[in-house]
Amino acid sequence: MGKKAILLGVIIGVLISSCVPFAKPTEEGLRKRVEYLWQQRLQGNWAATYDLLCAKSKKKVSREAFGKGSAPVKQYEILSIEMSPDRRSATVDVSITVEYMGFEFKGIRTRQEWLFESGQWCLKLKPPRPLLAPAKREKRK
Repeated sequence: MGKKAILLGVIIGVLISSCVPFAKPTEEGLRKRVEYLWQQRLQGNWAATYDLLCAKSKKKVSREAFGKGSAPVKQYEILSIEMSPDRRSATVDVSITVEYMGFEFKGIRTRQEWLFESGQWCLKLKPPRPLLAPAKREKRK
């Protein structure tokens, strides 16, 4: 009776797991994640924003350092979502309004790269750009 019970349990487990739908990368699912991210940014909730980062991005920056020194977001608008042909990555363009030193800056465009990993959408961080990169000089002839 013991072997039959185990076999029955395995069969039931396989049947149940085959009925559970696996997450699929959809534009609607991505839009919900993007909306959630920017709602958290509006509230200044950097911990929740950090949780949306891809695993590789989390290795590049600590939870404590993430978002430090960023200007508060006052408003956002998702301008476009472009899915890759395999629907495993997407580019999202967003227009934001931020407040910095008492001034409001409207219409700042930002482009985000999102990846579909482990059954959910995550944000891939861009490598930081130097603020003051030295200008390239042309050689005189």
